[in-house]
Amino acid sequence: MAYVKPFLRRATRRRPAVQDGGETSKCFDQEEGQQGEGFKKCLTTFDLVSLGVGSCCGAGMYLTVGLVANGAGMGGALSFVIAGFGSLLSGLCYAELAALCPRTSGSAYMYSYVTVGELVAFVIGWGLLVEYAIGTAASAVALSAAVDTMSNYSYGKVMTTYIGAFLGRPYFDVIAVLVCLTLTLVLTSGVKLSATFNNILNLANFIVFLVFCGCSIILIRPMLIADNGFFPTGISGTLAQVPTAYFAFIGFDIVASTGEEAMNPSKSIPRSIWISVFINTIVYVAVTIFLNFAMPYFAMTSNSAMIDVFATRQWTYVTYIISTGAICALFAATFGSLFPLPRVLYAMARDGLISNHFGYLCPTRKTPKLATVVSGCIAAVVAASVELRLLIEVVLIGTLLAYVLVAVCVLITRYSFEEDTLNLPSKDSHNSPETPGKDKVSELLLNGPKTGPDLDVTLSMKLSKLFSRAPTPGETLTCGELAVILVTLLGAETLASLVLVTFGPAIAEGNIFVCTCLSPFILVVLIVIVILCRLPQNTRTSGFRVPLVPLLPVSVTFFNVYLMMSLRWVTWCIFAVWMIIGFLVYLYYSQRDEASPDPSADEDKRPLLEAKDTNQDDD
Repeated sequence: MAYVKPFLRRATRRRPAVQDGGETSKCFDQEEGQQGEGFKKCLTTFDLVSLGVGSCCGAGMYLTVGLVANGAGMGGALSFVIAGFGSLLSGLCYAELAALCPRTSGSAYMYSYVTVGELVAFVIGWGLLVEYAIGTAASAVALSAAVDTMSNYSYGKVMTTYIGAFLGRPYFDVIAVLVCLTLTLVLTSGVKLSATFNNILNLANFIVFLVFCGCSIILIRPMLIADNGFFPTGISGTLAQVPTAYFAFIGFDIVASTGEEAMNPSKSIPRSIWISVFINTIVYVAVTIFLNFAMPYFAMTSNSAMIDVFATRQWTYVTYIISTGAICALFAATFGSLFPLPRVLYAMARDGLISNHFGYLCPTRKTPKLATVVSGCIAAVVAASVELRLLIEVVLIGTLLAYVLVAVCVLITRYSFEEDTLNLPSKDSHNSPETPGKDKVSELLLNGPKTGPDLDVTLSMKLSKLFSRAPTPGETLTCGELAVILVTLLGAETLASLVLVTFGPAIAEGNIFVCTCLSPFILVVLIVIVILCRLPQNTRTSGFRVPLVPLLPVSVTFFNVYLMMSLRWVTWCIFAVWMIIGFLVYLYYSQRDEASPDPSADEDKRPLLEAKDTNQDDD
């Protein structure tokens, strides 16, 4: 018990929050040990939109669109619309938390730190590390494959002949390694230069997109649609491609990691998320429609459909233009995946969850230099040693887990009324200071529940009152009771998703037994929604609030949990091993932190949650 109590206190503590204002992060000169200014605030809304679009459109436009169009024909456009709508719902959740916690560099990691607790935040942060590292490697490998295709596969033949197999790859991928190292050099040169580099790549990709659309108009053959129909594989085939289409939108969340470098984060980050998702949807739908008008869906090569449309007709110059655009887009996608990785490392190191060496900023460039170099080297090693398909699936599981937790965080911020649930300062906090980072969850775990005439009310009694009359703020659920409700929701969604994934065809055929097994879990989800609808929501304001709460966040969690359950068991095993390693790391640093407490550690838990932005108008 001597170790359990300090561990529980640390695992459940949260980031403090204030109503307005807040300090910015500080950097430290490793040589002189002096404290200076933090990240350079120079990113405009245009830069953030470019970052969000570039991180998605690379693999999405040149790889995923071909996969969806090949599997659903013209119906693939509807698949992208549905996937885009699902991404927009997740984006709305990110937008609300970005408005509440604008000055953060850890994205979903920091959101969960403020609302849930340190241990859950570490799990999310550890998952984001593998997501961004492997996402960078996957984009670099895809770029190398595009170069190999342009060279008529001579690059792969040369590398296989003169170098040979390397770990899990048929050859040592020099191009993928050089891409990772080059982008690492760019990122260490400063955020403004990095943003300019990314904008140039996206501009080139946009020009190529216009060339593709213009040339595709010449190749339009309406008879293809007349012969194959708008849904050649049926509605079921179109819906089956939605998870694949959803992968094309993964990456917009990296915008949320720029809170300490954006000029006006509480406004520009939410706007950038919406705009990025909207632009990506328009691009994917347009490319899908033009591809299906230009060639039969069953004749498309899934991994290079945009290029093959013109290559089969021997339009040599157009083929090279489209191929050049693919390289620029994949370069931008690799950059978009690598950009947030050192920032998450920096945020976790600053909180004492990993080595504090990653928590230093370069005094001149205002970038987490060591974290960036280590991130780039790890991505290069992974790119040279792991196959592309496995990389993509591991990226998916980390991203979907982050989406689920962000939606849960929105529910927590809406239904939490206790003043210190989110470490909000009370009206008389200056007269009764509390220990930073300590909240009622840790008190409950350590000391047990309090009793009294007004407190001795069970959860079941409170829930029964919700349906008898209109609840008041005094009758709202405590932090622990809200946690029970949300854990029940996630458990029911997980079990329902497992049934849907395992017995989907039987459900579609109306199998009575399977539908009966599914109905209790769906019923639990509906009951939780009704309970949350009956609860009053707090009135804390921000730049943006998600509409249709709790329906929208619950839909986000269900959709993403379902996609997580549909992944292969091998992916889950890899992710489980990574999580076990992460838990051991957390135990080590939490034990070291308790053994040698640093008085300045809690001071660094600076205010993050803001109800109102005090900056000037947006850029």
